[in-house]
Amino acid sequence: MQTQQQAQQLQQLQNMQRELQSVEYQLQAARQAIRTSVHARQRAEEDNRQVRRVARRGTVLSLTIKTLYSHTLQMEVEPALTIAAFKQRLAALINRTETHTTANAKDIYLGTPRGALNIADPTASLDAMGVVDQDVLHILPLYHRLARQVAVQQAQLQEVA
Repeated sequence: MQTQQQAQQLQQLQNMQRELQSVEYQLQAARQAIRTSVHARQRAEEDNRQVRRVARRGTVLSLTIKTLYSHTLQMEVEPALTIAAFKQRLAALINRTETHTTANAKDIYLGTPRGALNIADPTASLDAMGVVDQDVLHILPLYHRLARQVAVQQAQLQEVA
């Protein structure tokens, strides 16, 4: 009788241990979910901050990229272009280039009076519009790729001629 009672108590104890393990597992899962949620929220907040930072200068960058795509042939092909030289050429190009849609679309994109880029100091002008060296570093590989494509196309045209 006593052995049977001990067996029941042992069984109850084992059941309680299993329940406790289950609760501990659920608690760990909940803690992990909270940590993941907090981390995801922090990541989302940082992403939002990044998006806001980029959005401030996004119109300038979109024009920059459009300008590069549309007018690469107008820029002297030079694969080893420095950031300062690139900014100088970009400023000169934007100042003399009309955009595709309307005569004043450039003003809308840049949010500055027409011709407001200072060719003598393009770095200051581009910096004032929010184009920073980091952005140029992202854009330069695109320019180099386009410059190589242009060089290949020019070589092919010379072969044909």
